[in-house]
Amino acid sequence: MKRLSLSILFALLLLLLLAACDDEQADEDTTPPPVPTLAQRATTGEAAADETGATATKLVISEVLVGAPGNNNLEFIELYNPTTQAVDLRGWTLLYQPPNQEPIELFRWSRRADIPGLGHYLLAREGEPIGALGDDFFTTGLFKRGGLQLLNRDGEVVDRVGWDEAEADFFSGSPVAVAEDGQSYERKPGGPGGNGQDTQDNAADFSAATPTPQNSGDTPAPLPEGFLEISLTNPATVTPGTEFAFTVTISNESGQDATDLLVAVPIHAEFTVVDAPAGADIKADRVEYTIAELANGASASQTITIATPFTYFSTTLPGYYVEANGLRSYGPVGQIALEGGSLPIASARGLDGATVTVEGV
Repeated sequence: MKRLSLSILFALLLLLLLAACDDEQADEDTTPPPVPTLAQRATTGEAAADETGATATKLVISEVLVGAPGNNNLEFIELYNPTTQAVDLRGWTLLYQPPNQEPIELFRWSRRADIPGLGHYLLAREGEPIGALGDDFFTTGLFKRGGLQLLNRDGEVVDRVGWDEAEADFFSGSPVAVAEDGQSYERKPGGPGGNGQDTQDNAADFSAATPTPQNSGDTPAPLPEGFLEISLTNPATVTPGTEFAFTVTISNESGQDATDLLVAVPIHAEFTVVDAPAGADIKADRVEYTIAELANGASASQTITIATPFTYFSTTLPGYYVEANGLRSYGPVGQIALEGGSLPIASARGLDGATVTVEGV
């Protein structure tokens, strides 16, 4: 009888233990959380990276100008890459939160656009003389109060900056205090130290400054060792339907010889490559070629011949670089315009809405 009682007691204890295990498993939710939409990310502020530490390890918004005395349209937005590797912005998005309105898509990168390691990328208000060539342009005006979110190609919020009384989720920590008219909001430290301070508090990380817009062709900050120089020479204007040449020059003032150099020059979609350096790889959107060796203090130049279409337009020329020993060096942003000459009637029909001057009747 005693053995039977012990057996019953043991069975009851075993049942109680199994029930407790079932309760724990029932309380554990194994259903994966839903993936937020782009609009939800703008509201919830989902971050793509660790938001701790004083030094940025990801792309950040580094400077914003929201107008100047006598010209409210004098605006730009600058990004900074605190890493040593270039980042292709294709597929990234910049959201803007105007006061008392829904967030809007201020700019979306639809084609390749490199932001150099330790370098900048400049979005300028279209048609405004901000003191530097923009890598690209936006058309929506910025208000004295607002905020920005930078989203990667997966729709994750990588950085956010707000000024004055910015809307929730469009700033980190506290918004930047109002700057005087004509001053920009610049991320610290600035200058040759770059713009990599990131304590996740906009009020602490930014200060009012004299606007200093920097594009992808400006000198890296801080300047890395072994940096090569590259420049692109081209005519300021070209007649439609003719050919012209890009001259690419590489200079080595790094203090050491460089070997196995890779040179890449993006080509506008409207241009056709006619001739390139021997052995060059002519891709759909760029020309790449190599230089076996470039001694310290030496330079090398090559030309790329381009045929232009029968149309009128102007464009900037960013994103060309030379790479050696794992370090990419980007050149100053150039500019070119197709204008003058005459167009065939068939080509002119495609200029609907454009301003055309007709000479000779």
